[in-house]
Amino acid sequence: MSKELLPDVPDVYKNAHITYNLEVVFCGMAAGELSAKVGGYYANKNNKFWNILSGAGFTDKIIKSCNYEEVLEYHLGLTDLVKNQSGMDKKIDATDNDIEILKNNIEKLQPKVLTFNGKKSASAFLNKNKKKISWGEQENKYSIGITKIWVLPSTSGVNTVWKKYNHEEEWNKLYQKIKNK
Repeated sequence: MSKELLPDVPDVYKNAHITYNLEVVFCGMAAGELSAKVGGYYANKNNKFWNILSGAGFTDKIIKSCNYEEVLEYHLGLTDLVKNQSGMDKKIDATDNDIEILKNNIEKLQPKVLTFNGKKSASAFLNKNKKKISWGEQENKYSIGITKIWVLPSTSGVNTVWKKYNHEEEWNKLYQKIKNK
């Protein structure tokens, strides 16, 4: 995917949409092709992210991808592990530099939770085989300061096992955890 953007759209290759005092930062592997093109997070209509975010209770409405900045109103943030590539996760390779940049941002901003949207990004970040990663909160040894690490099922439209399991329930567990603190 080229880095050419449509006119007047944010550059998701560079911009993490995170700040101080966030409850949760959601982290994908990289912008999908459409997201990179239009400059919005989770822009593909087949991605369930915005519906799940609302359905699990994080937001009181389904936010449109083009309005992704609204997540800050809910004390949520968005970023990707890899900022210089786009496309399907299986075609993205994270480098040590990508991991270090995300760790530094999390150490600086200290959200309560860093949540990986899928095991591919979590595997790269945690340096752990995907098969050995379970859904939910990860061991304390993976925490970054006060920030807990969670891994949730990918909301990607190509996640073919989504219907096989109730993955939305996993997202709701995170919401319940932060709501009850």
